[in-house]
Amino acid sequence: MTTSSGLSLSVKPFPEEEAHPLWHITRKAKKNPVRRVLITSGIHGNEPGGVETVLAFIRALDAEPDRYPNIEFHILPLLNPWGWTRNLRFNSNGTDINRDFSSFESVKARAIRTLVGQMRFDLVVNLHEDPEATGFYMYQYARPDKVLCRQIIETVRQSGFPVEQEIRMLLLKTEEGLIDAPLWGLWYMRLTRQLSFDNYCRLELSINVFTLETPMQGPMDTRVAVQLKALHILIQALCDPLPGA
Repeated sequence: MTTSSGLSLSVKPFPEEEAHPLWHITRKAKKNPVRRVLITSGIHGNEPGGVETVLAFIRALDAEPDRYPNIEFHILPLLNPWGWTRNLRFNSNGTDINRDFSSFESVKARAIRTLVGQMRFDLVVNLHEDPEATGFYMYQYARPDKVLCRQIIETVRQSGFPVEQEIRMLLLKTEEGLIDAPLWGLWYMRLTRQLSFDNYCRLELSINVFTLETPMQGPMDTRVAVQLKALHILIQALCDPLPGA
């Protein structure tokens, strides 16, 4: 199905989970130089803000077909539809799909690899929410500097939304709203078979990978507005172009 604005929707069923297919929305670029962007959300079924943000972004693209004319978008708005329908983090087998990108034991991890694993992207943005967070934070992966993330975090702060200070992930923790994941950490996660989709994207699909996180508490429209703001800054930076690319 293709809309008048150029957005195309394809539904990807897989034999093991026919009732819970992946949706793949694309929009072709209208001029050169073409940059390719992947946006995903909903790999944890109990994190609604990311999915709502991506759906809002899709509606905005449909309403403004001339925005970002040199970007080819690939959007996967709901990576764990089974968990989404039940408000659960995991899949039907109790697997955290977002820790399955070393083993690829789950149907959805294999399906996602089938959809995007042979492509390369200029930017990948994955949207999440955190039940323990009290403010916005984000990840960057093996980047040479923190300038762009600091710009985003300061923009969020100036909007009046809190910035997270207390999140710890194994050996990493937030520093003024940013978790700066080193390359060695990604390889460690692969070797210990805990590789996340975000880590996989940085190792295999793009040098520019970011994760956006908002708390699950608070008004949904506010959480969506914050993630949309950060997402647009990342995409605009790609057009400008992205520092460190």
